[in-house]
Amino acid sequence: MSKLGIIIIAFFCLRTDWLGEAEYLIDQTDERATLSNTIKLKEKGGQTAIMEYGLDDVEKLSVHYDYGNVMDMESNFYSKDGLIFSEFTVGQDVLIYKRELQPSEPYASLIESKIYFKSETYGLKKTRKINIHESDNIAELKLKLKDKEFKIDTLGSTDYQRMTDKYNRIKRKTQQE
Repeated sequence: MSKLGIIIIAFFCLRTDWLGEAEYLIDQTDERATLSNTIKLKEKGGQTAIMEYGLDDVEKLSVHYDYGNVMDMESNFYSKDGLIFSEFTVGQDVLIYKRELQPSEPYASLIESKIYFKSETYGLKKTRKINIHESDNIAELKLKLKDKEFKIDTLGSTDYQRMTDKYNRIKRKTQQE
């Protein structure tokens, strides 16, 4: 086998290794973590629920936005040793138009996003989404979304900083209550 072939195989094995470890930590945290804090914030048009969990040295911050037909999203952040290594987001988010919505246009999207960071400078983002129209059956669209392939992008330090900023905004809300 050529040196290039060995390098390519090693690259994919190493990449899969850290991703597999992240998924294992997420599964273990989801199954065994202990709830340590819950905050419910009622705001105009809906509410936000924030829950903090812990398992050994892994922390999970879960936030659920429930704003009726406008937005129904859940995001989960996972961190270990100061690194936020994953953010999972799933739900329905309204589409905003600068003009009046036309009958043939979608009013929202179903979104599933999985972000993984190996370090503060390298990560992967897996996303899939389906647009929602007025006449659509949401339950059927959720099933279609699960069958859809993920679009995969690589992420860098700017993306990590954005995710960290979002995490810190949510975390501050738990400390204010």
